[in-house]
Amino acid sequence: MTESAVKLRSTVPVLPVSDIAEARTFYADKLGFTVEFEAGDYIGVARDEALLHLDGVDNAGAGMVTCRVEADGVDDLYAELEPAGVIDPEEPIRTTPWGARQFSVRDCCGNRLTFVRSA
Repeated sequence: MTESAVKLRSTVPVLPVSDIAEARTFYADKLGFTVEFEAGDYIGVARDEALLHLDGVDNAGAGMVTCRVEADGVDDLYAELEPAGVIDPEEPIRTTPWGARQFSVRDCCGNRLTFVRSA
């Protein structure tokens, strides 16, 4: 069997948002992301190694996306974000049956971000 030159690197989720200005503020002020670039109704936000793109052009799917973000210090992140009132009450911090430690937030457009430390 020959070795393939193909190697997938990383993924960048694109989250549809209904209001790009509101989403920009939410990700910066509530979740601690910084804006990496802006191109009209399309922006990139980052925190540490996590990069997300927010797309306000086609809003048909806003609020319907789930994005999992691998995170170290997930309990500390929960403690940081909980006072901001962004934790999804249906998915507070917990350890899953498969050993992952995780919690979710809902962004201002209803998309779910699950921060997880894998088992």
